[in-house]
Amino acid sequence: MLLVSCQAPRNNPFDPNAANYKPLPQPIITTIKVNNLYPPYQGIKGISVFAPDVNFYNITDVNGSIVWAHEPLDSVRLFARGASFFDGDSLYKNLNENSVVNLYLNAKPYLLDTRFTSRYENYSQFSFLRFRTRVVDPDGIADLKQVILRCPEYQFKDTLTLENAGTDIFTTKDFNIKEIDSSMTAGRVPELSFSLMANNVNGDSLIFEPFSIIRIIEQPLVLLSPQENDVVNGPVTFKWEKVELDFSFTFTVFLYKLPNYDLTGIYDNIPADSTSLTIAPLTNGRYLWVLELKDLAENASQSRLINFTSEN
Repeated sequence: MLLVSCQAPRNNPFDPNAANYKPLPQPIITTIKVNNLYPPYQGIKGISVFAPDVNFYNITDVNGSIVWAHEPLDSVRLFARGASFFDGDSLYKNLNENSVVNLYLNAKPYLLDTRFTSRYENYSQFSFLRFRTRVVDPDGIADLKQVILRCPEYQFKDTLTLENAGTDIFTTKDFNIKEIDSSMTAGRVPELSFSLMANNVNGDSLIFEPFSIIRIIEQPLVLLSPQENDVVNGPVTFKWEKVELDFSFTFTVFLYKLPNYDLTGIYDNIPADSTSLTIAPLTNGRYLWVLELKDLAENASQSRLINFTSEN
């Protein structure tokens, strides 16, 4: 019996025993960390990270991390997106060996306890507006550069200021509706659309809209007693003319002690059908009283101030 031996040449590059064998390159492992922009730079979970040029997409884990196995890359731009953050992106070069790359996102501010109210002064016949809100920035109050109230239709802008240091409550001053436009009327104001722009230190900005005034209450408030320079003995009864309106409202009486205008009494939630309020005798001295009508949205009409004297 004749045995024939035949050895075929090994030319398969995927055959480890072939002369031309080329091992597959090991993948590069890049750990992507998505962090808050400000200290303590905590990882952010649930952030979408993608690189369209290399068809990469993943979502950060509870530690804000993604482990990405890929071929060596000379450069790649990573984009990150999350509902509570401004979009971010960054270019990374020479991803040719295992490494960790960091991407930082700026948290979006949000509003709480927003109030946009009007106040009509009977004594001056001027109407004023005020915008007040909490601007909560998860990165801290120092991340807020500027908060601006705008009415684009009239190119009106007013920069809000912190109501008190150490808080996140921003407010405008009381501004006259004529500051919006010299021809502005109380009836026109509820038709206007306002927006609020919050600017961050790094240049990111967010616009909240729309905001509008429900109404301006140009309601005359006629005070009957005490009248100017009256002298009152014993209990004090404040009286005013009846007011009838087609929306819900209450009255408040404010009492100030002269000569320093010290606020000595606030008597609020007086029913709309009331025309008087009686209080206990006051200490001797001179006082001012003012009546305010306020709707459920805190829009107000204020009477003129009356000066009287208490003698007991």
